[in-house]
Amino acid sequence: MGIEEAERITNRCAPMLAKEAMQIGYLDHLFAEDWDEFHTALRHYAFACGLELNAAEIIEAKNLQRSKDEAIKPLAQYRQEELAKMKEIFNDPQCHYHLARYNFVHKILPSEACWVKNSSAGLIQLAIV
Repeated sequence: MGIEEAERITNRCAPMLAKEAMQIGYLDHLFAEDWDEFHTALRHYAFACGLELNAAEIIEAKNLQRSKDEAIKPLAQYRQEELAKMKEIFNDPQCHYHLARYNFVHKILPSEACWVKNSSAGLIQLAIV
């Protein structure tokens, strides 16, 4: 998948079925829906990936990099900053997040909805156009 397709999917902000994601190359592998079959296939797939990629070396390198990164800025600090930003967004009724969430839940394409100002109440509200 190229950058144009990735941007189209991201900007569309709409749900996507796994089958569709597989067809456009967004997924590398699609597993069965049956829970037991899924776990069996996942174990085999993960094991095969580990063999192909020399997982031990990759994990060792990631652990070393994580240690270096942790010395610069601990993960806990990232978490605190992210939670603070999330709280700010959730508590702002005019934030774009609420519209995007509403659109996603109700399967409304972004071009079909917008925020409008309610002049009598002075509030920003969702309007479907």
